[in-house]
Amino acid sequence: MLRRSQHILKERVKEMALRDSISKQTALRDLLTDLRHVSHDLGLDFEDAAEGSEEVFHEEVELKIMEAHPDFRVVHTSATYGSGPKPH
Repeated sequence: MLRRSQHILKERVKEMALRDSISKQTALRDLLTDLRHVSHDLGLDFEDAAEGSEEVFHEEVELKIMEAHPDFRVVHTSATYGSGPKPH
């Protein structure tokens, strides 16, 4: 279920895209730019908030998966892919 803020932002992106005849991707970029301005005006660290939001996003997605599929477990790994020595 979408939180109220997610619903409002989702609708805002759609409205901006339609009003300005731009793609939803461009509308999202413009909305993020506006949030950067708000952060700057309030003396807040946008990059720090964005990094923190990425962590929270992944936790929320994982929680949704676990709620939908109780037998599913996400395994976290720090393994790297590609050539080269494998960590011990």
